[in-house]
Amino acid sequence: MDGKDQSEHGTKTSIFSRRGSSRKSQKLPELEEVKYTFSAYYFGSMVTNKSEGVEAVTEPLQKLYATKNGQGTPMLISFEISSQGVTLVDPHKRTFSRKAFDVKLITYVARIRNYFALVVRESGKFNCHVFMEAEMDSGSLVSTIQKVLSKDGSPQKKGPAA
Repeated sequence: MDGKDQSEHGTKTSIFSRRGSSRKSQKLPELEEVKYTFSAYYFGSMVTNKSEGVEAVTEPLQKLYATKNGQGTPMLISFEISSQGVTLVDPHKRTFSRKAFDVKLITYVARIRNYFALVVRESGKFNCHVFMEAEMDSGSLVSTIQKVLSKDGSPQKKGPAA
């Protein structure tokens, strides 16, 4: 096989074609970094006593929702998911410009109705960050986060899908 494929659209060169005589010296190309970007409403974060489980997100979600509900709408942010972790970007820089959470520090991800939450280990404490879907269903967002988290080799950090 010469690594070329004839089709009606022209010639394609396969990245898996054999070059040289030794299979051991052959390397596969690095996979491209995949980044998913969504809009989400950010309610804020709150310290929680648990690193995972429904108990880790229930109280922060209720308190942050009550606070924001009385003070207007939560911030619309850009929510980026990659193999490195999660990055929050506030395009208007009202409270912060960027917050990045390494994948190894995210201990739990949960969806509760159209809300979702991340529990992140920060400065020796666990903080629950609460969001509401904006342009994409929260279930799809949580599923994407869980897929990325499971690819880093750590145990899957699932939350409720209610």
